[in-house]
Amino acid sequence: MSIDLKSLGYLDLLNRKCNVKPNKAIQMGNLDIYLCPKCATNTVRYASYKFDGGDQDIPDVRDLTKSDYNILSMGPDSILNYKEERSDSIKVAIKRDPVKRFVSALAWYNYKYGDIEKTVEKETVDLALLKTPDDIHFFPQTIFYGDDPSKYDHIIYIDDLRNLIYKETQVDVGIIHKGKADLVYETLSEEQKIKVMKLYKMDYDNGYY
Repeated sequence: MSIDLKSLGYLDLLNRKCNVKPNKAIQMGNLDIYLCPKCATNTVRYASYKFDGGDQDIPDVRDLTKSDYNILSMGPDSILNYKEERSDSIKVAIKRDPVKRFVSALAWYNYKYGDIEKTVEKETVDLALLKTPDDIHFFPQTIFYGDDPSKYDHIIYIDDLRNLIYKETQVDVGIIHKGKADLVYETLSEEQKIKVMKLYKMDYDNGYY
């Protein structure tokens, strides 16, 4: 199956409507940490909870929001610190390899909706792209972080977050990675990886990889 990505709108994603809040961030001391789906948003939330003095080990980080699980706006009843960015803050984006992020998004989508084949090879990666063009978990990181990476003081992997928080705030939030959900993760062929890399070209161009 060969699908023209232009017909899916992926090359015009910056103009698509979604609940992106590009000027809002999780605040920890002088850090503004921005959110992007499938880039450890739950871990960032948990780090915020620990930073603010939370001492309970929470197996499911989604318990930290009382509202419906809205990954970016977090809802009016959220108990987390998701606020307007500050001009004098240290700005941080959490990046993720686009191919790994796509595989994670596909696993999440299959788990949540179960209406696309879990075996990518059957119809090729294009099947997932065809059926989920408007799901924000598949949107490029550039949609959420913007196409000007110079805005950020740090563009890091999630494994570096704990050390960065400590370096900039002298607060040790402890172990914050909260792996969850027994999902099925696909192993892409080299051909499929190339397709995904082309899809997320804007992320590679902007250094979100």
